Amino acid sequence: MPAALNTAYTPDSSFDPIAMEVFSNRLLSITEEMAFNIMRSSFSTQIKERRDFSVGLFNRRGQLIAQGTHVPMHLGSLLGSMEALLERYDVSRLRERDAFVCNDAYVAGGTHLPDISIVTPIFLKGQLCGFAANIGHHSDIGGIVPGSIAASANSIFQQGLRIPIMPLVRAGELDEDVLNFISLNSRLAEERALDLRVQIATNERGAAALRQLFERTGLEAAERAIDDVLLYTERRLRARIASIPDGSSSFLPHLSRRRRRGRRAADDPGDGDHQGRRHIGRSRRQRSAGPRSAQHDAQRHPRHRLLRDQGAARPGSFPQ
Repeated sequence: MPAALNTAYTPDSSFDPIAMEVFSNRLLSITEEMAFNIMRSSFSTQIKERRDFSVGLFNRRGQLIAQGTHVPMHLGSLLGSMEALLERYDVSRLRERDAFVCNDAYVAGGTHLPDISIVTPIFLKGQLCGFAANIGHHSDIGGIVPGSIAASANSIFQQGLRIPIMPLVRAGELDEDVLNFISLNSRLAEERALDLRVQIATNERGAAALRQLFERTGLEAAERAIDDVLLYTERRLRARIASIPDGSSSFLPHLSRRRRRGRRAADDPGDGDHQGRRHIGRSRRQRSAGPRSAQHDAQRHPRHRLLRDQGAARPGSFPQ
């Protein structure tokens, strides 16, 4: 783990819980704004309608401090992208309005290749104060099948383009060559380029909001509040673990496929031959309880009423 991710902070144990909760909700409001921005501005169905994306804010040490409430499963890969960035680049090399892109599961902490992450460092008066990050599922990133999810794939190279952590925006200047390289490896090149631009803009929106919050509260006070949030989270997690009784537990999941019992007979009320017909709409337990009355069937099933009025036998019985 890189030094920038060092978690050895010593917050004051007597923090103000009310102030901490207010500050925490301010952070959450920023992530919600980021989420609405990426959802409403994106071009692909995966992000706009399926909402297959996540957003998050990190402190300058690379620790998650706030997250959106859409697909929390992605946040593990956002943390992986954050670690990959800090392992690959020293913080002294980061500049304001930079943005980095990645998707690889092996070298950039990703999930699968269609999930592309954008990480943006946030500066306040020339000092690194945090990161904004988001991840979105792209409809196609190359590979042997459209959609880049092949059940027959036996290698990651068959799934699409692998992107290590690399700069996509340098000091506010979009690298069109990198953008074109990524988008042209997709079957939907224009959609890829547009969605990546939306992800970049989403981080810029979150960075501006976080910078404004830090300016209002002061950077030192904001970092103390963030440490208080992390300390409170640790306390809650430790209390929850302590409430679990000692011992070992296990479970065995089963995947089963329900089979339909029987099938509906063809509607042919005029032939008078109902030997092969099954009871319609009755469970196995109901059938084992014995035949129902013709009046009951006529009340529940219009077809049975038609058979009764025509003098035909009830389905499942033999003509008299």
